Amino acid sequence: MKPEGLSRAFQRLHALGLRTNQNTVSVSSVARLVEFAGRERPMALKCPGLHMGCLPR
Repeated sequence: MKPEGLSRAFQRLHALGLRTNQNTVSVSSVARLVEFAGRERPMALKCPGLHMGCLPR
């Protein structure tokens, strides 16, 4: 992923409470992020969180 694509993805997730600060990413509501991942299936399949067990399969 190119930096500008990553930046756009973070902007889209900002509405869900995802915040970035240099090399740190924080999530204010994991539940909202999980709900979003369920709706955005193509994006969720690329999420490394699936492999770590933090998101529903």
